[in-house]
Amino acid sequence: MNATNSPKHPSRSFWLLERTGGMYINIAAVFASLVAAIPTWIISLAIIQLNAEFSQAQLTNLAIVGSLLIILGLVLIAVILRFFTPNLRERLKRWAQGKPLPGGKEEKDARQEVTNIPWSYAASVALAFAVVSLVLNIYQYYYSEATIPQIIYTVLGNAVFILALILIATPILERILRSVRTLLLSDIVDEKLSGVSTSGFQAKFQAILMGVIALSTLVIVPLGYHATTEALTKNVDGTQLLQKLQIELVIVVLAILCISFLLSYLLSRQIFRPLHELVDTFDQVEKGNLKQRAKVASADEIGELSASFNRMVIQLDSLQQGLEKRIANRTEQLRASNEVGKIASTILDPDILVAQAVNLIANTFSYYFVAIFLIVDDRWAELKDATGTAGEVLKENRHRVLISDNNLVGAAIVKKEAQIALDVGVDAKVFYNPLLPYTRSELTLPLVVGDRVIGSLDVHSQREADFTPDDISTLQGMTNQVAIAIENARLFKEMDETLEELRQANRQYVVTSWSQKLRGEKLEFETKTFAPSEGAEPQNIEIGLNLRDQSIGAIRLQTESDWSQEDQSWVESLATQVAISLENARLIEESQESALRERLSASIVQKIWASNSIDSILQTAIRELGRALEASEASIELKIDEN
Repeated sequence: MNATNSPKHPSRSFWLLERTGGMYINIAAVFASLVAAIPTWIISLAIIQLNAEFSQAQLTNLAIVGSLLIILGLVLIAVILRFFTPNLRERLKRWAQGKPLPGGKEEKDARQEVTNIPWSYAASVALAFAVVSLVLNIYQYYYSEATIPQIIYTVLGNAVFILALILIATPILERILRSVRTLLLSDIVDEKLSGVSTSGFQAKFQAILMGVIALSTLVIVPLGYHATTEALTKNVDGTQLLQKLQIELVIVVLAILCISFLLSYLLSRQIFRPLHELVDTFDQVEKGNLKQRAKVASADEIGELSASFNRMVIQLDSLQQGLEKRIANRTEQLRASNEVGKIASTILDPDILVAQAVNLIANTFSYYFVAIFLIVDDRWAELKDATGTAGEVLKENRHRVLISDNNLVGAAIVKKEAQIALDVGVDAKVFYNPLLPYTRSELTLPLVVGDRVIGSLDVHSQREADFTPDDISTLQGMTNQVAIAIENARLFKEMDETLEELRQANRQYVVTSWSQKLRGEKLEFETKTFAPSEGAEPQNIEIGLNLRDQSIGAIRLQTESDWSQEDQSWVESLATQVAISLENARLIEESQESALRERLSASIVQKIWASNSIDSILQTAIRELGRALEASEASIELKIDEN
């Protein structure tokens, strides 16, 4: 976690941590020690008095001097603890000042130090109050006139004080330092907490259990030893001594029970509070909030569980985002495929079809360059259309590629299968083009119609290894649609051109036929159904007689009534029928004339074949032709030109 982007926490512990930095560890240790030292010193002083039986003056001196030495011990704890946490204090200092954090080994050492705080604190307390206890014993021996047994009981009482202080203050200190552990450990996600060695709950339970046993032993054994000594060396009433011992044991047991209860309460909160927080995080994640993270505030089993849970949630979040992205991409691909199908079914111009197809593929998949090549002969595939400025330049230059295995476009056509180069820098088949300098991967797909290849789709990407199997499958499906659409558009264009030629031939036939029929003249018929009224202005209406998109005449009408659109349509319909009827009549006349000529030809041929001499054949032929053609004069001559 960087200092510059560390979150500002609203809790008081973080507020104080931001203002004290590295001193927060010492302040927390002194505070926890002070909170635990006051009741612990009172209990220890009572236990010492029960065994040592100081005079009133000695007890008062012991209480005053001991209290002052406790303050000295607190100072020593802060000083000693500094030697156990150098990296941690530097880490917190930089964080509070907003400076860049060192990272690396220093960061790991700081995490290790905050994890070892309970043991470092226990060692600091033991060392500090061992010195304090020694000073107190020296004072008792030289200035308080204490006896050796009293000093021994004081040493045991100090041991009770040190042990009780460690047992009570350590959980308090861990609670206070929760914010520090959260700061240092909460960002451990990708790495495991195993890199930060920790004792775990088992060692803590064992230490607390052994501490309680040792505390009970240090309290009960001196009481029993003192009572036994009094019974053996002094002339005291056994009953009174037993009652006194019973009372003292009850008090001591109650004190130990209170300490044990306090320890169990603090330890249970240390265990179950993180568990409750983890359960709350579980609930949030279960509701679908995969951005939720569990707090990692320790390096023990719960901390490891929280870190593992965070890793799991991060993986789930990443998986969900990946699935959502794949679904979105797949949806976009299907949309593009449907759009290509729509283009293929609605556009019949091959040029427009290819241009829209390449642009749609490029925009949908965010590709660098998309082009379609079509086969122009057995050797070459010519660029039909392409995207971008490079595509315009290549089209102007009528760019073409040799159909061979030496380039991806040609290889896709020859092999009738997809060709892919995931890294153009190492693939020898990639055709280098200076107009496409940023190409990093290339894919070519054949345009297949049935068993015939008509061209190739060429796709370039600026990313290496950019073509996944799903992309290739989707593009191949789109390519197949484009190929079929191009072939259909080509066939439709050819059919349309053929139909236009037929229309032109029909129009020419109509013009020629009617021109011959009319022989440069015109046929016109006129009729009047009623005389126009005086003063009325007639309307002149002309409706064309169109036959196969060719005008062969017109119908002209003159009327005084209003001419509606319905009348117009009705007359146009009749004009169409008139044109058809005229054409049918002309065809019938042509058929009759053709039949008459055929009969006449057959008759002349029959008469000619009936003649058996040259003169009779010539006479018959010229006579019958002149008669058939109504010629005024006819002649026939046989002559051979000699060169």
